Amino acid sequence: MPTRDELAQKQLQDGFALPSEFKLYANAFAAGSSQADVVVVFQKNGEPIAVVNMSYTIAKSLAVKLTDLMKDFEEKVGQTILTTDDIGSAMGVKPDYE
Repeated sequence: MPTRDELAQKQLQDGFALPSEFKLYANAFAAGSSQADVVVVFQKNGEPIAVVNMSYTIAKSLAVKLTDLMKDFEEKVGQTILTTDDIGSAMGVKPDYE
């Protein structure tokens, strides 16, 4: 039986093997939620390119995993990565959600 790490590695490899039309690059996003789930609209240069709906359980799991990945990266490079809100604040731009 494969370990959790081996399974995750296989899932990544399977994802990388997908045709190019299933591979996206996003440089912005909008997120929202309802009583039942969470939705993320990914954007590229201000235009929507994909909508992903997910359960709260998957959204929370994704948030935890991304946080762990970012913490690990920041520790390795010795730099704190700024969020888009951090950059906007430094530039005097108010977030759209205020």
